[in-house]
Amino acid sequence: MARHYSPKPDRRGVRGLWLCLLLLLGVARAGEELPPVTIPPLEDMAATAAEATARRLPIVLFFAAEHCTYCAQVAEDFLKPMLRSGDYDERMILRRVELDVEVPLRDLDGSEVTPAALARRYRVFVTPTLVFIDGRGRQLAPPLVGIASPDYYGADLDAAIDRALAAVRRPPAAGQDGLSVPSGSGAPRPRDGG
Repeated sequence: MARHYSPKPDRRGVRGLWLCLLLLLGVARAGEELPPVTIPPLEDMAATAAEATARRLPIVLFFAAEHCTYCAQVAEDFLKPMLRSGDYDERMILRRVELDVEVPLRDLDGSEVTPAALARRYRVFVTPTLVFIDGRGRQLAPPLVGIASPDYYGADLDAAIDRALAAVRRPPAAGQDGLSVPSGSGAPRPRDGG
């Protein structure tokens, strides 16, 4: 008479399966339990500039639009984790400039400026764009325009922050402040017709 072999389940395999499931559930829940974070909106450029100057930090302006999926990707995958970690608290001041909102904000000189006018000043024509400036409104590093490759974006962002931070903290040369000063309100002028 033929016997049918029915192996007993390997308890190690079952335990391993349960462990994998628990880990997956834990990872999924960990994402849910992260503290909420928002990117502060730019409302008062003069106050932000004063803070940046006092703390010797660059300002990172995140030009975005509400319905821009790439803006959401940059915010969720890069900027919010940076804020949440606390690792960038002493490396930059981040502010969001919402381009599809026409609520004026306070400019460096105390006057009102629209987000669109501020974007023109820094030659922002695409969202998302990150602009790196000092407390006088001068650009310290080339802007990050769009998001060509998420694989390299974090490294490019860190490099730009490092460059901006080094420029803010660099001792001025004798008789100079170490940076070029645009004419006008201390910030770059927009291009004609742009």
